Amino acid sequence: MSPLPVVVRPLARDELARVERHIDQDFGNRDKHRLRLALQEEGPAVYLVAWLSGLPVGHALVRWAGAGVEPMSSHLPDCPDLEDLFVVPGLRSAGVGSRLLEAAERLARDRGCRRIGMSVDVANVRARGLYERRGYEDAGLGTFVLRGSWVDRDGAAREWAETCTYLVRKLP
Repeated sequence: MSPLPVVVRPLARDELARVERHIDQDFGNRDKHRLRLALQEEGPAVYLVAWLSGLPVGHALVRWAGAGVEPMSSHLPDCPDLEDLFVVPGLRSAGVGSRLLEAAERLARDRGCRRIGMSVDVANVRARGLYERRGYEDAGLGTFVLRGSWVDRDGAAREWAETCTYLVRKLP
């Protein structure tokens, strides 16, 4: 079977509505896409979107200044952080995640970065397997909890928390 014809590129402003319409996996947290596009336009990040037949099927955010939280901030200076790599459920294990990783790694390498890193939920064994197959290794920082909040489509405040480890890949 041939690989899917997935195209990965930074989100363009005129594509935002399509992404909001088709990637609504965070319980209505559509502001996420708008905020990430704004970060990209300001320069501290690139918001990559994977497209298949004109529809968005995944995304990942690359933060150039790194994770911005401990323990990564003090232990991994100058290591861009790959955040929230996501693939729509029906296309997982079809190569979309690998294409997003390839694009993020290429961008980091083109900027002269020697490595790139990411947090992974300790419960997400499947994702960690993909990252390790691509050369990501445990950074040796132990486990830590990432937390966040958002307002859902009904206006209710929501919170999330994940126990994570941090993986790093040296870029060739």
